[in-house]
Order: sequence, then C-alpha cells, then structure tokens
Amino acid sequence: PVLLPASLPQDTRFSHAQFVRSRDSGECLRWTNLHFVNGKGEEVLLLQERENSPEMAYVSATDGTVEEITIGGRSAALVNGNEIDFESGETLVSLIAKAPLTREELIAIAESLQ
Repeated sequence: PVLLPASLPQDTRFSHAQFVRSRDSGECLRWTNLHFVNGKGEEVLLLQERENSPEMAYVSATDGTVEEITIGGRSAALVNGNEIDFESGETLVSLIAKAPLTREELIAIAESLQ
C-alpha cells in the first residue's frame, strides 16, 4: 500500500507516480515516487516510499542541518529544512520539498500521511 497525504498546501495537487524496481546485489528493490505540482505545473513536492530493508536504508550526507523531530509519535529527521525522513511500519518515507514550503507545512503534510 502507498501512503498518501490527506492534507496539502493550497494550490498543490498530485501529478503522477513512478513505481521503480531494480536489482542490487541480487535483491529486488522497490520504491514509489509520488510527484506533486503547483497551479503552474511546477514540481513542489516529492514523496518517496521504500520498503523497509537493510538494502534500502537511509544513507545521506549534508553540510546543512539535521534536526530530530517527531512525526505521528515516531522519530524523524528534518534535513536542511526541506526534507523529512522517517519510518512508518514496513515503509521508509522521504518527503522532499522542491519549492519553498515552511517547516510547519512540511511537518503537517508528513503527519497527514495515511
């Protein structure tokens, strides 16, 4: 099942989804990218959902900031103020703002995922 936001900022709508399947070290890895756009058709938000497995675990680096926050009672990371990473059951979730969104808007979207 794919998680979907119940709440989006005004003038933001779903555009399209990509289901990606690849082979890495003999393992079949799967993830889904959901793309959201504004009224001008510009991508403003990417929601990536991956199966929770060692092969798909988070690996990232930044010269920016990483803030520990809570999303729906779960530990999460707010990276550079425009990305939230957390686990939801068997799913690893990355919510990435491609256009300026406030910290509060990004957190509200993450908390609305169902």
